[in-house]
Amino acid sequence: MPQKVLIVGPVNGRLSELASKLQAIESKHGPFTACFVLGDLFKPDKVELDAEIKLPIPTYFYQGSTPPSYPKLEQQATQEGLVKVAPNLYYLQQKSGVVVTPDGLRVAFVGGTWDAKKYAEELENQSGVTLFSPPNPSDPLGGLPDPTARMWGSLAIARLASHACPRYHFALAPSSTDPEPPVGIAGETLDMGAFWERAPYTTDLSSYLPQVADSRGLKTVTRFVSLARFANEKKRRWFLALNLTPADSQQAVILPANSTQTPYSVPAQRPSVNGKRTATQDVEGPNYRFQESRKKPRAEGDNDVPPPGYVCRICNVGGHYIRACPSKQPATQGLSSNAIPVEGGRGNKPSMPLPAGLPAKPAVAERRQLIPVGPSNCWFCLSNPSVAKSLIVAIGGESYLAFPKGGFSHPSINTVDASHLLLVPLAHTSSLLSPAHPVLSLGPAPEEEEERRRTRVEMDETKSRIRSVWGSSSHIMLEWTLVRVRTSSRMTHFQTQLLALLSSVVGQREVVKRLDDALEALPALTVLRKDEDVEGYFNQSTLKEGEEQDGYFHLALHPLEEGGEKRQWLVPLSTTSRFPVQFVRTTLADVFELPHLADWKTAQAAQVAEDGQEGFDEEARDKERSSQFRALLAKQTA
Repeated sequence: MPQKVLIVGPVNGRLSELASKLQAIESKHGPFTACFVLGDLFKPDKVELDAEIKLPIPTYFYQGSTPPSYPKLEQQATQEGLVKVAPNLYYLQQKSGVVVTPDGLRVAFVGGTWDAKKYAEELENQSGVTLFSPPNPSDPLGGLPDPTARMWGSLAIARLASHACPRYHFALAPSSTDPEPPVGIAGETLDMGAFWERAPYTTDLSSYLPQVADSRGLKTVTRFVSLARFANEKKRRWFLALNLTPADSQQAVILPANSTQTPYSVPAQRPSVNGKRTATQDVEGPNYRFQESRKKPRAEGDNDVPPPGYVCRICNVGGHYIRACPSKQPATQGLSSNAIPVEGGRGNKPSMPLPAGLPAKPAVAERRQLIPVGPSNCWFCLSNPSVAKSLIVAIGGESYLAFPKGGFSHPSINTVDASHLLLVPLAHTSSLLSPAHPVLSLGPAPEEEEERRRTRVEMDETKSRIRSVWGSSSHIMLEWTLVRVRTSSRMTHFQTQLLALLSSVVGQREVVKRLDDALEALPALTVLRKDEDVEGYFNQSTLKEGEEQDGYFHLALHPLEEGGEKRQWLVPLSTTSRFPVQFVRTTLADVFELPHLADWKTAQAAQVAEDGQEGFDEEARDKERSSQFRALLAKQTA
């Protein structure tokens, strides 16, 4: 028989109000068999329980952000793992676990706070719950509770949810009390939480039950809901009523019309010699963001893939043995100049292990294994706890703007303070091309295409505003992007660089001609210059015979005024193509006779030395110029 259950957001000590609210809800929508409180029932630093408290519904709570200190909570739990602390009030002992209520509800719970830094290097990358979630075009936030919601979440909980396949999954938005809340999240959201109900997602249980002959096609449906804080001022939804049918008496699962595939990875299958499925491997399945496997299945006798936890002592990155480390190969240019520095990375030696450089000549016949890069060690993922927050300029619904370290700036070529910027998608994606593009060759994926379309639109709008800001002081915008999806593991997060150049200097130094000549001098590469050819490359959907495309290099010099001539170049790249990662920097450094700007590390070291002499607080200065540039962008939006 169905049971009515109530879920409530964090109460934070307002128990008298809770009793009153529950009484009203019970009278209007009841009767309820149980009420579950998410997060803190008491204030984290103070436990007060009114002896006269009378709750109309059996109410269950667990450890929130901190273990509650209260004598009755130390009592021995019942057989069900519950401690009765007051009439109709039960404590789910332990920090996490599974409990069965007297009414037969099986509930898993996890308390505490998420320490991203502690787990960053221990856990594999997991896709976020927002992945594949249908957008809402009429909503300025795209159907999300906050523009930063795509980078919320805990890797540990994601892994738990992907394996538990719950019928319902309830969670909370980040809070101001969290040790490291995501960058850029709205203050109201931190204070009051957020309500967000994701479209149901399905999980194919055949991945988990390969030994069951009839498991093929057996699916579960999970509904994910985030609730706001209890009785918050903005009246964000803080409770949810459910009508649950016990799983034992539930009929066959009916897939909702708006259901999506699971946003999480699933165990990979290893076929046996006769082609039938065998036991599940202990590896992660496909990363749906990239549509490729995070780990290669370890073939019988294959000794090139180390066991989990093995870290190469040369590059400090897992996924390969020392003998197969790409760092041992000769490299061309240094690391890309467009990296957002990690904390403590203002000096010459970053504190986060860096992926190895490109090989001098990518070999197709003996393709090396790429080092997997995910949010835990990606320079551009804001969920990476090591990202230097002071360099973040602005965060939108689909992308963010930041300063790079070792920026290409000098008074002789640009006089604006924010003269070198990075424009980066929030999603960890290697390109913004259509999923059907030959570079990707993945086939159609409407959900991913829609997300990429929204990202492209937002980034184009941001670039337009930046052009206007720079144009007001006679600076033109140079834009460039390098995409390599198969031969470089450190380019798995798309980014575009934007550089302000004084229009007078561009003419005096013949920048257009010098860039064109430098591109033409690169061996065995085709350069597209006509607008229709460039657009044709981005819109193509067929693969040229005999060529495995790997990405492209795109460079554009925008006009100072609307209606002026835009000059652009595009170089298609295959897996055998060689292209210098720092092409733009080295070319411009030669054009402007500024050799120290050719490499970001040299430029950064010079800036650090200059700041030290002038006594600047680097972090404070970064925050100040971020704030000033945000104000200029806001004027363009108004």
